Amino acid sequence: YRSRIGDPASRAVLANLFGVSRGPDMTSIPYRLDYLVKQFPPGVRMTAEDIIHHHTALPFFSRFLEAAKLNMLVDAIKGSDSESLGLRGRFVASLRDTSLQPTFLRYCPSCVCDDRSAHGETYWHRLHQLGCVHVCPLHSIYLVETHVIRGKMTDTALLCADAVIPRTSYIEPLEMIDSHLSALLWIAAQAQGLLNNWNATCDRTKLAEFYRNIVCEKGLTRSVEDLEVSLINDGIERAIPSRTLETLLNTSNRSLRHEHWIYGITRNGAGTPVQHLIMLRFLGVT
Repeated sequence: YRSRIGDPASRAVLANLFGVSRGPDMTSIPYRLDYLVKQFPPGVRMTAEDIIHHHTALPFFSRFLEAAKLNMLVDAIKGSDSESLGLRGRFVASLRDTSLQPTFLRYCPSCVCDDRSAHGETYWHRLHQLGCVHVCPLHSIYLVETHVIRGKMTDTALLCADAVIPRTSYIEPLEMIDSHLSALLWIAAQAQGLLNNWNATCDRTKLAEFYRNIVCEKGLTRSVEDLEVSLINDGIERAIPSRTLETLLNTSNRSLRHEHWIYGITRNGAGTPVQHLIMLRFLGVT
């Protein structure tokens, strides 16, 4: 949009579309969408809900959020008041602790080729901007970082993908798929599935019970209510390469003990999406 209206300064674009001249990072979780929709030309039928469902990262988190909190977040993303901005800001701030926000925007070279072949230009894929996604599940290749830093709205933050990403050739899928790459591909595929499935909120109590039942079936605990968290931790470390766990959790090999979040997930279903995905990978379910 910015380039098509004569490449004005970022503040002018933000004021035009969102009614504010500056603001926080909107790469994955935007805000003031009701205001944005009102700026669309006549005949455009896209709603704020359409944008949230198909063009933001919120569906990735929705499966692990209680319905009440998810509904509050949707209202906050749509709203323009200070309370909405504060709620949305606190949610985004919590993501920084889960390593789900890479520093630079990323892309898959083969997706870029497909986009330009099909549409004449490429665009930023929301899947590629999730911190737990390091490979493209469609093409089985690693993502590439650009020089575009995600963060507060600056001139570089409003660069369209086609102007940033160089002309590239289609890359053949990686042939040597070891246990590390296999796990990353599985995580990326699950993340894509989460993005494509909205309105799938969870009942955390039932989710925790589901985990406990499978753990019990695997013989890693004496009973459903008497979990051996250390045994679950050891099982995770045997099933998933330490390199993969370090990559997904942004931790070092010296601190690869997971009792704290394993306890939360199996007791009350509380955990980040990547922690849930690690648990599901370990348990062999999707």
